[in-house]
Amino acid sequence: MKITHPHHDRNQVRTRIAVALLFVLILLATLMLRMAWLQITHHEKYQELADGNRIRLEPIAPIRGRILDRNGIVLADNQTVYVLELHRDELPRPRTLNAVVEQLQALSPQLPTIDDNAIRHLSQQWQKMNRHLPFTIARITEEEAAKFAVDAWQHPGFVVNAVAQRYYPYGTRAAHAIGYVGRITIEDLRSLDVENYRNTDFVGRSGIEQSHEAELHGQTGLRYMEVDAKGRPIRELDRIPPTSGKDLILTIDLELQTFAENLLGDRKGAIVAIDPRNGEVLALASTPSFDPNEFVAGMRNQDYQALIKDPQKPLLNRAIQSRYPPGSTIKPFMGLVALDNGMITASSKKFAGPSFEYKGMVFRDWKKEGHGTVDLDLAITQSCDVFFYELALDMTINRIDAGLAPFGFGEKTGIDLPTESSGILPSPAWKRRTYNKPWYPGETIITGIGQGYMLTTPLQLASATATLSMQGKRYRPHMLQSDDDFALPSVQLKQNNAWKTVIDAMTHVMTAPTGTGRRAKPLIDSTMAGKTGTAQIVGFAKDTKYNAKNFSEDQLDHALFVGFAPVADPKIAVAVIIENGGHGGETAAPLAALVSDLWIKKSSTAP
Repeated sequence: MKITHPHHDRNQVRTRIAVALLFVLILLATLMLRMAWLQITHHEKYQELADGNRIRLEPIAPIRGRILDRNGIVLADNQTVYVLELHRDELPRPRTLNAVVEQLQALSPQLPTIDDNAIRHLSQQWQKMNRHLPFTIARITEEEAAKFAVDAWQHPGFVVNAVAQRYYPYGTRAAHAIGYVGRITIEDLRSLDVENYRNTDFVGRSGIEQSHEAELHGQTGLRYMEVDAKGRPIRELDRIPPTSGKDLILTIDLELQTFAENLLGDRKGAIVAIDPRNGEVLALASTPSFDPNEFVAGMRNQDYQALIKDPQKPLLNRAIQSRYPPGSTIKPFMGLVALDNGMITASSKKFAGPSFEYKGMVFRDWKKEGHGTVDLDLAITQSCDVFFYELALDMTINRIDAGLAPFGFGEKTGIDLPTESSGILPSPAWKRRTYNKPWYPGETIITGIGQGYMLTTPLQLASATATLSMQGKRYRPHMLQSDDDFALPSVQLKQNNAWKTVIDAMTHVMTAPTGTGRRAKPLIDSTMAGKTGTAQIVGFAKDTKYNAKNFSEDQLDHALFVGFAPVADPKIAVAVIIENGGHGGETAAPLAALVSDLWIKKSSTAP
């Protein structure tokens, strides 16, 4: 028989209700506190997170700055082109790389520009690309864009878009100086501002395009896009417009540059022209050249391999990268150092026979019968080797090293271009450091005529010649027009008359009946001072007479020339190197005279 206790039961029910009510109140309080914490205390944080799901930031690439010559002629511009883009969000499933590659291969007959290079680049970037941002696969022609538009609906995920892309209207002209742009890589982003380079496809690869990348690129803008839950764009909410890159005005004169390149023609070589009064580079010609437009449009791998393996080395900027023995062009500088150190005077005379002998070693002159008794003026005018053999030995390599260094030999000029070579100014310390061998007197002797270990770039020779023409005033060569002061420490000589002595001798090189540069004199209306050079690159037996017929073309001597004009008021300093060109007086000097004459005439008619 069950016994009930109504009073006890009522109390039990009330207790349970109270406990349940308390539990509910605690849950409500917790919920209210949580809501207050979320919506009041941390409102801004979670608003940003919510907006992050609703709003997508899309970078807007800036328009790259143009590059112009000193007269305002556009050398590097931007033009509207068509590109094929991949939008991963709009790809049909499965969104795999293999599926995309199959689609591209199916498009290849319709779009021949989509080649193996484009597919390889896509494959390399597949895992790294942002699936919400378009990825540029390749540039296509206007005709290809029209064909694609007809049945674009059959290729979801692929879109043809019109974008601004680099364009070089003069093709190969000044290509080494201007440079080119290429596709941006992961390695590039390690040294660049990643945020500022979002949605940027190209970056400077050489020349001015590379050295002034920061100024040319500009500042990336932003587009605020509202998207749905699947990340698809709905509308644009706001935008911060990009800042276009800065237009750069170069010191180069396109007419003079074109003239210099045409003079070189198909030969391997370089012509560098500098304004000695301020260091402005007027022309920087290097041949053979290349078309930078091919890199922007997208070069097939086989074409690129053929370009870099070309024995003519068209990508090599010979003006600043190639190093050559200066040959006899070093003799005026040797004369200055000797005069300043009191080793000789302007009236000192030496007998220069057909050869110079030292401890059983015979060093022959280029002139079989010798030059007879000569002073410094005649030794420079006729390029007497024996005079400078003996002079170099008397000076010692340490004096030569100390005397030539202030002119910039053995170091980079500091020009605002990448990959400049420094050349070599040899010394006992340099040889010990490089080869762990001692220095020998015979090496000093051949250094006196610019042979042996000594190497220079055409730019170094032009810069040193500019300094000589200004009697010691020295300026850093530069490509960009600027109000900056490019003055460098001047070359100070104890014997001030040494400048005039050497400059007079260089003038006689061009005007004297026996001057080695006399063939170039009729090509220039004003007075010009210069020095020819012939750099031997292949040794031959002791008693063998040099004969070009005994050597292949790539073993022939290099032809060099340095000079400046007008002598009384220099406006241009020039260095010319023609690889395997033979004698400098015959091959290189006439080119320098023509370049100088054109610039002086242009300068005289300029407003």
